[in-house]
Amino acid sequence: MYRIKSIFIHVLLVIISFLISRWIYMAYFYPILLTFFRTVPEVDFWIPFMHILIITFWLYIIIQSFYTKTIPKWTVYLSYTAYFSVLGYLLFFMTVGASGFETHLFSFFSDFFTRIAFLNIMMFVPFGFLFMFNTKKVVYFVVGITIVEIIQYVFALGIFDLADIIGNTLGFIVGMFTKEMKFFQKIESYVR
Repeated sequence: MYRIKSIFIHVLLVIISFLISRWIYMAYFYPILLTFFRTVPEVDFWIPFMHILIITFWLYIIIQSFYTKTIPKWTVYLSYTAYFSVLGYLLFFMTVGASGFETHLFSFFSDFFTRIAFLNIMMFVPFGFLFMFNTKKVVYFVVGITIVEIIQYVFALGIFDLADIIGNTLGFIVGMFTKEMKFFQKIESYVR
């Protein structure tokens, strides 16, 4: 009887996770992703469907962690593997062939409420989760992200943009500060 109840709860969690993931994806992520990724009508169903399944998996793990008070370590490794894969694509392969140099320092502040500025901040928050706050680490990060921007410019993989450096650094700092908060440390204690 307990096993049937457990299976029922897990199936229910998967269905709820899928429905919530589909709503979140179609309402928020799909319009943003259309600006980054060109869609082909023949695969317009499968790419969003795969994205929704990935979000469903992560949402299921999050909901299950509140229910069981554990987060399997392999899901953290899998999540960071996926994160670094997407980050590598966004940094080096999304705008292949584009090259330019944008040094308007205040463009970040004028574009602060746009999707691009928000994504520049958010895409490095998970990277910041890996480190405790330290000014030396922030300096290393700024040097590293500047080297990435230079590589984008030199090899025509994107545009060197000072606003990107500011946004990415802010995201990294937000991630480091979040790691030091009590609720994040409680979540880290669930990882086993």
